[in-house]
Amino acid sequence: MEADWNEPVSDQVAEFCRQLDARVTGDGDPARGRWQVPSDSDIEYVIWCDASDIGLGVVVEVDGNVIEDRSWLRPAGDKRRINVSELEAAIKGLNHAVRWGATKVRLMTDSKSAASWLNDVVMNSCRVRTKGLHEVVVQALGTNTA
Repeated sequence: MEADWNEPVSDQVAEFCRQLDARVTGDGDPARGRWQVPSDSDIEYVIWCDASDIGLGVVVEVDGNVIEDRSWLRPAGDKRRINVSELEAAIKGLNHAVRWGATKVRLMTDSKSAASWLNDVVMNSCRVRTKGLHEVVVQALGTNTA
């Protein structure tokens, strides 16, 4: 069945639209939460990130409001260690926060390895030496590799 935009809708569709309008008017819009992220540079963005054998996940939060949540499946047969995937999730989270204009972030991860490694890179407390696949991650963070 193909309809023309200029055709009147059926009585059933019209009734459904009236009921929906009455509910939204009476109960309010069901889509709640902040629609505009504050531009104050002192606002702290909280990044929640995690990884598993099958995927990566990131949630970006401002003032207790989730402004973005993303997930990615790992490729079938991915042989990377979980620590590398945890680090990838953290970097993806940081990238999303930067796109939102974040200048102050708190990264939440359950990986001590990823947290320690990122802290060392950010604080420049040690020179990170990498080879192969991991070198790309270090370069993305703007550090020197050996």
